[in-house]
Amino acid sequence: VNPREGAICLTMDDKNGKRMGLDTLFIYQDGMDNGYQSTDFSARGRVEQLNKSTVGKGIPIVLMGDGFVDEEIADSSYAKVMRQAMENLFSEEPIKSLRDYFDVYQVTAVSPRNRFDGVQSTVFGTVPNHQTMGIEVDMDSVMKYVKKVENIDSVNTLAVVILNSSLNKGVTYMMASNKYDYNYAVALCPVIDSLKSETFRQVLTHEAVGHGFAKLADEYVRSTEGSATDDE
Repeated sequence: VNPREGAICLTMDDKNGKRMGLDTLFIYQDGMDNGYQSTDFSARGRVEQLNKSTVGKGIPIVLMGDGFVDEEIADSSYAKVMRQAMENLFSEEPIKSLRDYFDVYQVTAVSPRNRFDGVQSTVFGTVPNHQTMGIEVDMDSVMKYVKKVENIDSVNTLAVVILNSSLNKGVTYMMASNKYDYNYAVALCPVIDSLKSETFRQVLTHEAVGHGFAKLADEYVRSTEGSATDDE
């Protein structure tokens, strides 16, 4: 993190065994700027219900963010992102008309830094794969925050993690055959382009609703490939 310097001294012994200095190589290394670092973690784990079900037992969705520092919690930037994420989730049918069946919670997650390079930088250790659409995440940390919601049915919860980044990526992990349960899913999506962008809305809906909630596999339609026939 801090700048540092050092020297390599080149020497040799003459025929009489006397050490002689030949040259000195000086090395200077600049410090790495880690950017802003959070100091106030008092809001960590705070739960707020954004949507309350009026029909049925309430299907749980937990929203949380990664890479948001304490200043972005204090100035309500985090809350704005979570509320827009919720509105995006309910922007497509059929889930749009079924909003009354869902309990949506926001759990505050304060990250040490806004650098996506591992668990030391953000709460959930998200690391985008720059070769694919994938995003690595610490699943245990996500589940820990899901359980911040009192009496939640955690193994039947859709967890949505919004990355404080404009990268165009998205991925969903559906938990089959592991220590959680098939109905537990974690959808990850950055704030692509901007908070109000159509791309952010589409990718978040694709990941969280299509994969995370409905458990659907990918199905893409491209204009260059023509239309499917009725039989297909």
